[in-house]
Amino acid sequence: MSGADERNDTPLVVVLSAGSRFEKIRLSKLNERKIHLINVSSGYEAAAEILTKPVSVLITDLSHQIDRYDRLLEIASRRKVPVVAFGTITGVLNGAILKDVHLVGMEQIKQIVEKILSERSNNAQMSQTDASTEPIEATAKKDD
Repeated sequence: MSGADERNDTPLVVVLSAGSRFEKIRLSKLNERKIHLINVSSGYEAAAEILTKPVSVLITDLSHQIDRYDRLLEIASRRKVPVVAFGTITGVLNGAILKDVHLVGMEQIKQIVEKILSERSNNAQMSQTDASTEPIEATAKKDD
């Protein structure tokens, strides 16, 4: 497999977090599965990644005042990018903003991301199998 193919198959995980907290996440490998991890420091950067690349998971630190990132969460939802959030909630949050967010402790991030990536991989494989095994109907032309 070439380097470009390997990068395309490697799940992209975007982390919106301060550097010191990012280092504590330690997600470079999940159950021997390589992932491409990008740390960003603003909601704008996270949105740009989601809009321009096939992001598999967005991880966000709640101390980043996520209430200011309702548009980011909307973009992630529209692009079907699962969101995993950790940390202490700061500010006032609307429950509707967090309805699709996996709220976890820092120690659970790796486990939840592994689960999400595994489910996405299984769904992709099933879609490929379904597409390749669909019956093709032949139409017979009657001779007059």
